[in-house]
Amino acid sequence: MTTTATAQDSLIRLPEVLKRTGLSRSSVYRLLDAGDFPAKRKLMGTGRSSPVCFSANEVQAWIDQRKNPANDGAEQ
Repeated sequence: MTTTATAQDSLIRLPEVLKRTGLSRSSVYRLLDAGDFPAKRKLMGTGRSSPVCFSANEVQAWIDQRKNPANDGAEQ
């Protein structure tokens, strides 16, 4: 997904993403690797331990798209 966060958007951490989507951590990262989930953002630094977050609007848009039966006919 290539949408960008807006000024009214908020950033959410991975535990909140898991709660909202019902996905496991490994499923989120598998979808990220495939380019099928909103991009993660690092809050600070570049190291492996840097906290990551996601755009709440992008995650919600992804959820809404998955709920829409007309999105592409693929099974969810």
